[in-house]
Amino acid sequence: MERNRKNILHYLLLLLLIATVQVSFAQEMQSVQTVETPLVEEADTCAPCIEMRKGVMRCPTHWVLKSNLLFDAILVPNIGIEVTLCKQMTLAFDWYHTWFKSDSRHRYWQCYGGYLTLRHYLRKNVNVDNDLTGHHIGAYVSMLTYDVEWGGKGYQASSPGFGFGLEYGYSTPLNRRLRLDFNIGIGYYGDEYKKYEPANDNTGHYVWLSTNKRNWWGPTKAEVSLKWIIGRMPQSGKKGGKR
Repeated sequence: MERNRKNILHYLLLLLLIATVQVSFAQEMQSVQTVETPLVEEADTCAPCIEMRKGVMRCPTHWVLKSNLLFDAILVPNIGIEVTLCKQMTLAFDWYHTWFKSDSRHRYWQCYGGYLTLRHYLRKNVNVDNDLTGHHIGAYVSMLTYDVEWGGKGYQASSPGFGFGLEYGYSTPLNRRLRLDFNIGIGYYGDEYKKYEPANDNTGHYVWLSTNKRNWWGPTKAEVSLKWIIGRMPQSGKKGGKR
C-alpha cells in the first residue's frame, strides 16, 4: 500500500528551502560591514565576543548538536543543530523521523517533521560569549506529517500540517561542552487527517471512515534536550578583565 509519497516530496522541497534560508541568514548576520574606526573602551558596546578586524565587526559562531530526550523515549529518532548568530541570538533546526510498521498486526508508528526556532538568551554579560545557558525565549514554526495506528482506528495526515508559536526555556550546564535544555512552546497547529480502520476480510485493506480538520491552539512543543557544543568553545572572559 502506497503511503505519503507526495508528502515526502513536499518535505524534501521544504527542507531544501529551510536549509537555504538558514545558511544565508547565518552568513549575513556573521559579517556586518561597519565604518573603520578605532576600538573604544565602552562597556555597553565593546564585548570580547565581538571582534574588530579591518573595519568588520564579527561575532564568533558556535555550533551545537542536540537531541530531544522526550522523543527518544517514545522511539522517535531525532537530531537538531543550533548556531549562534550574534551574542544572545541563535537559530535552531530540529528534525525527527520514525517509520516503524507491522502490516500483519496493523501497527503503524510513522511520523516526520521539524522545528525552525529563532531563540534569544536572556543572560546578558558583556564579559563572556553566549555560552548557551540560562533562561531563553523564542519563536518557532513547525511541520508534521504522520500515520499512527495501534491495532484499531488509525489516523493519517492527508498532507503536512504546519504550526507556529512562542517558547520559553532554561538551559543548565552539565560540563564544559554539555547542556541540558528544558523548554515548552505554545501556539497554533493545523492539519487535515483521515480516520480509518482495518477491513475485517483479512485482505490488508483499510476502510476510510472520515476526513477531519484540526485547528489546535495550545501546547505544540516540548523539549528536554541534551546539547553538545562542537568546535570552538565560548570564551569565559576570566582571562584579563577590566582595568
